Amino acid sequence: MNCPSCGLELAAAQLVCPRCGHALEFGPDQPGADANPADSPWARPDAEWEWGAAPDENADAESTVPVPDGVEPTLAFGSPQQYLTGSAEPPAGPHAQAWAGQPGGPEGFAPPPDGRPVPPATSRRRLLPVLLLVVALVLAGGGLAAAALRFGWLGGGGPRPAEVMPGNTLAYVQLDLDPSLAQKAQAWQFLRDLPEVKAAMASGQPDPRRLLWDAVAKGGDLGDDDFDTDVKPWLGNRVGFGVIEHGDRQTWLTAVQVTDEAKAAAKLREWIATSRQDYDVTTRDGFALITMTPDTGYVLGELDKGSLSADERFRSDLDLLGDPGVLAGWADLAALTDRVRGPDSGADLVKGRAAFALRFSANTLSFDGRLIGVDESLRTGITGGGELDRLPASTGVAAGVSGGAKSLEAAWPQFGDDADSWLHRYGLEKADVDALLGRQFAISVPASALGEWFAGEPEVGLRIVSDDAERARTALHTLAGQLNGELATTLVDHIDGDVLTVATSGGYLAELRDGSARLGTSDSFTGALPNHARATSGVFVDLAATRLTDAAAEMGEYRDFVSALRSVGSEYVDEGPGAGTWSVRVVRS
Repeated sequence: MNCPSCGLELAAAQLVCPRCGHALEFGPDQPGADANPADSPWARPDAEWEWGAAPDENADAESTVPVPDGVEPTLAFGSPQQYLTGSAEPPAGPHAQAWAGQPGGPEGFAPPPDGRPVPPATSRRRLLPVLLLVVALVLAGGGLAAAALRFGWLGGGGPRPAEVMPGNTLAYVQLDLDPSLAQKAQAWQFLRDLPEVKAAMASGQPDPRRLLWDAVAKGGDLGDDDFDTDVKPWLGNRVGFGVIEHGDRQTWLTAVQVTDEAKAAAKLREWIATSRQDYDVTTRDGFALITMTPDTGYVLGELDKGSLSADERFRSDLDLLGDPGVLAGWADLAALTDRVRGPDSGADLVKGRAAFALRFSANTLSFDGRLIGVDESLRTGITGGGELDRLPASTGVAAGVSGGAKSLEAAWPQFGDDADSWLHRYGLEKADVDALLGRQFAISVPASALGEWFAGEPEVGLRIVSDDAERARTALHTLAGQLNGELATTLVDHIDGDVLTVATSGGYLAELRDGSARLGTSDSFTGALPNHARATSGVFVDLAATRLTDAAAEMGEYRDFVSALRSVGSEYVDEGPGAGTWSVRVVRS
């Protein structure tokens, strides 16, 4: 049978289309029923089926309904208890409708008086909560999402620190220990090998606030306060920090979410008095606001005029990021650099704004950001990340850039006479540097050479795509001779059309030219640089190749976590006029 909404072919037991989410509402006599009604148990009038009463919504969870003869139950949709405790074993299979009254199955399926079970018209509404639960479990990582439900980590809502930041805030960062359900589950999954996380999970009460407190309290600056008695009764889940414009200078504001404003203010003031700092504490709308005492009146006055969360630029910039993860931030780059450099610095201001977020997946920690309205001179219009994916699969460390010659052309006027003087010193011209940077430029070190980095000269390779590969080769040998005569004698190269390949040995040169095993086929690489095909620049480090795993043996209780780390990658993608995105990712097994 096919979904009446999108046409996807469905199995007989599928009550909801997995593609479009359409809830099927048909019985054996309606369109979409079994293709061969004669073979269906629904059409067997001689079947000796003994049904119980229709399901009672108040019935005990352990009650059951007799199974039709010849129907072998298999696992399908179940109650939330199945995922949380594993106690329920709901049936499925091609005749899952026969289990209408089973508590573990979809609600509302009861046989009519003639003994032929038909789903009622209200099944879509009753089935929706179960479907949403299943989707959440799948997206968030199964067992950990179930744990999130059990321990009450659903969260993800409520006020944000930006709501108590003044509208003239220049830069803002928030830490959220109560992010979305998916972020919670994936964070615990990524960090599962850390000893602190293991202990928290084993205790049955994995509170991120406690983990943060334990990390801060190790410094010894908070006295002998106990988390359960002195902190937990008032500490919320979110903290924000903002840099605020105050005349010709800057000040700041820290906003701590609290559940008891009086207790929070008292404890924070106690800590401030101990530190002998000139800070104020003011409570507002569920947050404790910490400011420098001379600036308190000004900051609160600016907040009364409007909050940062009401700024359309701020909201739209963060919306572009999607899920804000566990840490997010925003900055007005032009206003911020103007205050840092001063109005009389004479330097060109950085334009535009930036937004960023720190997020988890089950095997990735990523720091993602976006530039909005930046100087268009930063654009290269060329993609490919220095063709990093074309480097050998044995690569341990690599870096690449696209459009280097074009970027140099735009930046050259800013270098002034110093650039010409440097070129003259090394016997080069600007056209030599243009050819050397080319359209694509990548440098790599094989994993086998990383362990000998400090023991001698390591293997190094270059892959350059240039409009003038011959000139690039001449410029490279000239520069190498000026920098290191011995190195210049070891360089070997090959030109194939517009591609110049260079290495410190013939063996590595052959490996760089061999297309049978490329870095782009490695999961460690694609996980760390998923957008490498569109990237303007990129950096990749194979952590396993750097012998980090060997070093992990000496890291005691952190050994399991460190040895699970696979790679690190960073990339920047040109997204069009005045826009770009960046990402730094850590990948684990």
